[in-house]
Amino acid sequence: MLPSFQLSVPDSWTLLELASPNRDAVLRRSVEASVGRSLPRPHVEKITRQLRKAARESQALGAVFAAGMFDFADGGAIQAIVTGAVVKPPEGADLSLAGLLASLGRPEPERPGGPWARIGPVDLPAGPAARLTGVDDLDLPGAGAQIRCAVTHTLVPAPGGERVVAIMCASPNMSLVPQLHELFDAVTGTLVFLE
Repeated sequence: MLPSFQLSVPDSWTLLELASPNRDAVLRRSVEASVGRSLPRPHVEKITRQLRKAARESQALGAVFAAGMFDFADGGAIQAIVTGAVVKPPEGADLSLAGLLASLGRPEPERPGGPWARIGPVDLPAGPAARLTGVDDLDLPGAGAQIRCAVTHTLVPAPGGERVVAIMCASPNMSLVPQLHELFDAVTGTLVFLE
């Protein structure tokens, strides 16, 4: 049996019910409630399509949890997504904290305007975890393109010792990188394992 977990996100975020047969209708209602009155109809439809696509792609990649936000501030759009998956590493993989840290790759020095990564341990209420925080160029599935994003990837050993919960957070809002990393830290800090 897969370990189950829960994450909490701010009330303004949309939970993407990945396995729900009503997922698309729930997403449409959520978008209508958050931006339906403030945006032209074509923009509302585009946001709804993007969220549906993100939900389908997240589920296809093994995610069991996904949430996203779309808001406006200072005349621009702010968006972010967090996904969580229960992963079974390859046979013989090192699931110790040191092994999980090594699986995240190597740190890259911070460079203005370019990709970078800090890798280190973090203590979460759910237990010790390995974390990569930085800026990366992420592939846009099906688009043959990449987008630069603020990212936080957190790997937490699941109870039972055979699986890992992988929490991935990303946002293309490069002018808000420090604030987004703080937000992603707060969200991943809510991880709890359920019985």
